[in-house]
Amino acid sequence: MNNKLLSYKCLIVLSLTLLVGIMSCGEPEEEITGSFIADDFSVVGKWFYRYVSGDGVIFGIPRSDVDDSPSGYVEFFDNNNGFSDFELELLDADLGKEENFQWRWLENDTLNIEESDGQHQYWTLNYADNDSINATWDINILGNTATINAIFTK
Repeated sequence: MNNKLLSYKCLIVLSLTLLVGIMSCGEPEEEITGSFIADDFSVVGKWFYRYVSGDGVIFGIPRSDVDDSPSGYVEFFDNNNGFSDFELELLDADLGKEENFQWRWLENDTLNIEESDGQHQYWTLNYADNDSINATWDINILGNTATINAIFTK
C-alpha cells in the first residue's frame, strides 16, 4: 500500500510540474519600443494640445511636471509652413508662443520644425494617426534642456 501511495504522490507531483511548465511557456514579455505611424497619416492640419509633460534637470535639480489642461494648437500647412498659438506652463516656465514656422520630415517619425528665430525642434512621433499625435522633443528652459511629451488631437 505504501508503494501505491508513493506512486500517486509521484504522479501528482509530476502532473503539477508539467502544469506549471506548460503555463509558464510562451513568448517572454518585451517592452514595446519604437513608434507607430499609421500608413495614411498626414501631419497637415490643426492639432490641439491635450496633455503635456516635461522632464529635465533644471539648475541641477531633476524635475518632472504636467500641464494636463494646456491651451492652443499647432497647425501644419501642406506647403511646409505652419503656425502655432499655445500657452503652456511647465517646469516653472511659461512656454507660450504665437509664431510662424517651417517644417519638414527628416524620417518617417521625425519632424524638423524651424521656428521664426532659427531655433529647431526635432519632434519624434511616438504615435500618430489622423486623429491624434503623441510627440516628444527637447527644448531649452532657463538655459537647461528638458524633454517635452505632448498629446495632440485634431
